[in-house]
Amino acid sequence: MKPDERDELIRAYFEADMALLRAKGHDYSGTQDCLRNLARHGLKGIVVRMGDKYERLNTLVWDALAPEVKDEVVADTLRDLRNYSFLAQIFLEGKNK
Repeated sequence: MKPDERDELIRAYFEADMALLRAKGHDYSGTQDCLRNLARHGLKGIVVRMGDKYERLNTLVWDALAPEVKDEVVADTLRDLRNYSFLAQIFLEGKNK
């Protein structure tokens, strides 16, 4: 794969991730404060959620289990981990105010 092809794929992933992040932010927190649902536990809470996603990913990939939750495939778990990483950085840098 050429660098430009890789970059284009990553851009497409990022755009899809941002759309999902916006939709979930709305569903979890409404329109006033898109980080409201994360504020109670902050960075530690995000790390716990990332840990849960990581364990799911490990089980599905290393144990090669077919997921019982059919509407969330491995790619969705990776997307969630990417988005949690962005949210964690916001809290780490104190930009969630």
